[in-house]
Amino acid sequence: MTKKIAIIHEEIHPLLNKIYERLEDFGCEPHLVHWNTLGLEAGSLSYNLEKFDTVYLDRMGEIFPSYSTQLSLLQGIAEQLSNTRIVNNPKAYSIARNKALMAVKLATANLPIPLTKIAYTKNQIEDFCKQSGHEFYIAKSFLGACAEDIFPFPNGKIPNEVINLLDRDGMVIVQEFIYNPNRFIWRIDIVDSQVIQCNQRFAYNDDFETPLCNGTIGGDIIFWEPSNLPSDICNLAVKAVSELGLDIAGVDILVSDSGSLFIAEVNPEPDITLDRIGFPYAIADYLRNLTK
Repeated sequence: MTKKIAIIHEEIHPLLNKIYERLEDFGCEPHLVHWNTLGLEAGSLSYNLEKFDTVYLDRMGEIFPSYSTQLSLLQGIAEQLSNTRIVNNPKAYSIARNKALMAVKLATANLPIPLTKIAYTKNQIEDFCKQSGHEFYIAKSFLGACAEDIFPFPNGKIPNEVINLLDRDGMVIVQEFIYNPNRFIWRIDIVDSQVIQCNQRFAYNDDFETPLCNGTIGGDIIFWEPSNLPSDICNLAVKAVSELGLDIAGVDILVSDSGSLFIAEVNPEPDITLDRIGFPYAIADYLRNLTK
């Protein structure tokens, strides 16, 4: 019997194209399902996901204020599906996508993250920076992506952009800035507890004191064979993804000047890097071989 697989998406991007092609090549029947076709009508599903064997959750409408409600409704749908599995689980996805909830979850599991404050006021930021005493900090939006709404700053000098985040969102995540003199982070892409792809992403900005790394914006990228990845980095990435209850994710790991490792974030909506197809193919193979 042909396996039917739905891909819930916002925009179509190269990763999804490669997943779709791979599924077709192996005789599956993939379907692209825009998130706004999902919902509830008088207690019934408006889009019948039960006809699919597996559903891959790529993205929902995260630019809208209803984003968290969209994910909660999808979780409700998932709980009604007896023979269909949604990957990643919407509840786990929503925690990982929210930088505040993710930080709390990882810290509770005693996984290494930068010293973190979830602040609601400017005074809370000032007190946190003064008491912790680091030279530099970084402020983030709780739903930021692709290095948007990320602002490094020196202790005692909170930039206006951070105050604007507070005014807009009612909260901001502030962390000690983990300085790496070699100006890179690790990105580890994982499927079903296996490291599929890994690379070093080097800083895209020229600031010596607060280098920022993001593969989407710029900076050099050096790929490593997963078998050559240092075991402590591999193990930390796999454990972080497992602790968040995800099947598929990309993990950003910071390296301090002393060599200590810190989890920057775990991304449940990873994208394809350059022309690398191993990651989307691994996702497709996982989806087509998955059983409820």
